[in-house]
Parts: sequence; C-alpha cells; structure tokens
Amino acid sequence: MKPLFISLVILPVSALLAAQEPAVGGGPLTRHYRDGEALTYHMTATNDDWHYTADATGLVKKNAGGSYVEEFRWTAMTSNGQAVSLTPATAEFRQPLSLDPANMPSGPDLSKVEPRMVGPITDLMTFYVDLWLINRIGILRHAGDHFYVPNPQESSWADGTHVLVGKDHIDFDLNIQSMDQAKQTAVVVLHHVPPAHPSLQFPAA
Repeated sequence: MKPLFISLVILPVSALLAAQEPAVGGGPLTRHYRDGEALTYHMTATNDDWHYTADATGLVKKNAGGSYVEEFRWTAMTSNGQAVSLTPATAEFRQPLSLDPANMPSGPDLSKVEPRMVGPITDLMTFYVDLWLINRIGILRHAGDHFYVPNPQESSWADGTHVLVGKDHIDFDLNIQSMDQAKQTAVVVLHHVPPAHPSLQFPAA
C-alpha cells in the first residue's frame, strides 16, 4: 500500500484563543476550549487510487469527568468524486476527541460504522493523538524542538466485523518545524516510525 496523504481544513481557527485555564502539560500549542464552541473539519485524502473527502462537525462540551471534549458527527463523504449516502448508523455515530492534556485518548467503537468510514474516523483521531501528545509532554515550545516518544503499546483499528485483526505498533517522532507568533500559526511534523522491538502479536504467522 502506498502512503496515505491527507489534508485537513479546520474552521474556525480559534485554537489559540481562549477561555480555559491550561491543563497539565501545556505549551504554545495548547488547545483552549470554550463551552459550546462549534468546529467544522473538511478532510481530503488519497490512498493508492482511492480519493475521498469527508466532513465532520463538532461541539465542545464537558464529559462526566469534567474535561473538555469535542464531540463530532460525520455529515458528508465523497468517494472518487461521487457523493456517498451515509448509513443511519454512521449518521448517528458520535466521535469524542480532545486536546486537553488531562484527558487520555481512547479508540472509537468502529463496530457500527460502514467500512469506508473507518479511514476518516481513525485518521481524524490520529491528528488529535499526535497533537495531544505534544501538549501532554509540554516541552516542545520553539521552532527546531524535537522529541522522540517510544510507545510500549500496540493499537487496533479492527471493527470486529469486516476487519477481524488490524493493528499497528509505532513510535512517535515529534518536531516543531516553525512557529509564527504574529500569525498564531505553527507547522508541526510528526513521524510515525517502527519501534526497534515491535510487540505485535498475531494469531498466525
């Protein structure tokens, strides 16, 4: 399989504006939440010969533990230029994500969504986990800062129905490429790299 190229457009760009005190970790990329804030994502991706777009809308709220989360629902998708009708189960699916360093990420339940939505759902989570990790560590603050995070755990992207076994094991190579304080923007480069001693276990060779 060829590499997956994804672009993500975020509306509105208000991550550095604020009404919440920073949680643990922190740094210039810390997400400052406002209760009730609305967000819209438009994702475009290419995987081998498959081109797709996917749209999601989110609303900021507090979870039962008092942490801020962004609860997303997927609203539209195209596959190779053709509009896709989302199944009722996918339309009802809600994906909680958060950049609050105190809120540990968890994988989404993929058992009820249609197979072609597994990619967009897990890709969006990947964006959040990568930036969450930078905020959690809290030491990457300037252009050129770099940190390598060895990861002891594997992760699964199986849905239990169409994909019975699907998992990976990656380390994280975190880099702040540039920061522009005047424009309130930053370029962050994160590499997912194979660990020196992967711990993947499969039921067959």
